[in-house]
Amino acid sequence: MADSHSLPEAVSPSALGPIYDLLLSVGYADAGKTDVSGFNRVSGGLAWCISTVNDETLTSQDEMHVTGS
Repeated sequence: MADSHSLPEAVSPSALGPIYDLLLSVGYADAGKTDVSGFNRVSGGLAWCISTVNDETLTSQDEMHVTGS
């Protein structure tokens, strides 16, 4: 039985290299871990990016309310 968290056969691990590199460049350290599945590196990286953007947006909104801008 196939693992439900595996990559489709059409996606080669080498094709994900640029995605891992991009995630590493923005600070997602788990993208470089070879003991983590490709699925978990990409999905975790996307979740990390979304939460980081949301945190920064909330922080910016809080600062605007404090300064009155």
